[in-house]
Amino acid sequence: FSVCVAGSPSRQAVSSPAVGSKIVGESCELFRPYVRLGSVPDPKTVRPEKILHASLAALLDELAAPHGGWQAVREQLLSIRQDLLVQRLHRSPLAAKVAM
Repeated sequence: FSVCVAGSPSRQAVSSPAVGSKIVGESCELFRPYVRLGSVPDPKTVRPEKILHASLAALLDELAAPHGGWQAVREQLLSIRQDLLVQRLHRSPLAAKVAM
């Protein structure tokens, strides 16, 4: 699933963010696998807050949720939490919903 809007402004090429700098996600994918980070994440693979809201809504919808039962749902919740954390949104209202 992808929620990018056709005709949205194109992103300019930007160098990788420095360690400690704030990351702003650019990915439009609703679902992505959880991976352990070994370095600063690429903003192109991190979902912005708007997409994370849509991802959580789709995850809670039986028809849109990924196949794989509770393991797939758990992986997506971890992935959402990770995207919130790397963007320093881990204390947002969305983070509270994901933690419930």
